[in-house]
Amino acid sequence: MLPGVALCSPFAQGDLDNLCGIYATVNALCLTSAPIRPLSRVEARHLLHSGVTYLSRRGWLSDAFIYGMALQQQRAVTQHMAKTAARLTDLDFAATPVIPRTPKLNTNAALQLLASSIAAGSAVVTCLENTFWHYTVISGVSASRVYLFDSDGLHWIERRSFGIYRQGCHARHQVPRASLIKVSITKM
Repeated sequence: MLPGVALCSPFAQGDLDNLCGIYATVNALCLTSAPIRPLSRVEARHLLHSGVTYLSRRGWLSDAFIYGMALQQQRAVTQHMAKTAARLTDLDFAATPVIPRTPKLNTNAALQLLASSIAAGSAVVTCLENTFWHYTVISGVSASRVYLFDSDGLHWIERRSFGIYRQGCHARHQVPRASLIKVSITKM
């Protein structure tokens, strides 16, 4: 479990917006930086504004509010907001894929990569599909659970109900591997 979980709480999204992707990124940045240099509420608000402005400049904001964001948009806004967080603080943030482009990767191998990323201090933004269409932050992985730092009040999902999206996957909560974005601090 990331140490930041004990040091900060996730920001919650509104009932009528579909901006869970923006909130997931703000929460990942706050969670990652909390043990080193906690982000203030004003800085978090600035990050939210930065993400919304980024979506607006690209013509994505209206669709994001109504339908949510596609994976490519989520990746782009997360990278943009990581750069904004770096400018706000004296920390270098990076937003990179968790899973390399490999032809086949089973869920257990993906969970090992997630656990390694979290052990190294990274929060992981991802999209839960199948049961939800919701961006959230993975903050820990145990033998039985995947822990979340979530804008909608989710705390964990059963590890056995977590799966990497692929044809034939029957997991209740399916995650496209392209949606697994590691938010980390590269240097202080």
